[in-house]
Amino acid sequence: MDKKLIFIAQGIRFYKPFFNRLKKEGFLIIPIELKWRSNLVSDWINITKKKISQISFDKDTIISGHSIGASIALILSTEVKFNKAIIISPSPVFKESLVLLNNSERRYFGKKRIEDVEKNIILKNLSKKIKTSNIVLYVGSDEHKIMKKNINKIEKYFKSSKIVTLHGKNHINLLEDVNII
Repeated sequence: MDKKLIFIAQGIRFYKPFFNRLKKEGFLIIPIELKWRSNLVSDWINITKKKISQISFDKDTIISGHSIGASIALILSTEVKFNKAIIISPSPVFKESLVLLNNSERRYFGKKRIEDVEKNIILKNLSKKIKTSNIVLYVGSDEHKIMKKNINKIEKYFKSSKIVTLHGKNHINLLEDVNII
C-alpha cells in the first residue's frame, strides 16, 4: 500500500517532477491547490480543512506543502495528528513574521491579508495546540533572507521541529532534494 502524502501549494502543475519522484518512492500524492486571488490565509486554512476532512487517511499520512502551502500545512498540523509534517520554505504568513516584510512586500500581500494574519495566524497560539510532533522545516541556503528568518521564528515556537538547510538551494530548486521519508 502506498504511503499517503497530502501536499498543499499554489500552481500544483509546477510540482509534477517532485510528485513523480515521490511516486517512484511509493507515495500516493493527494494534492490540494490554493488560489491566490482574493483569498485570505484563514480562507485557505478553511478550504484545506474541508478538503482534508473528505480524504481517507491513516496514522502514517504525511502532510506537506511548499511556500504558502507549507505554512497552511504547519497550521493544520496543530489541529490534526499526522505522522509527519514536511514544511518546505514556508511563507511568512504568521503575525510574528510580518515584521520581516518591507513596504513593497506588505502591499503585495495586501491589507486584508495582513489584518487576517495579525488577528488569526499567531505562532505563539498555534504552537500550544500542536498535534503533529514530527515537524521538519526545509529551507535553502540561497533563499531570500525573509524565508530564513521566518523558519527560525517557526522553530522558536515549535520546539520539537527540526530545521534542514539544503546548501546551494533556493525557494524553487530545494524541492529536488527534499527527503519526505
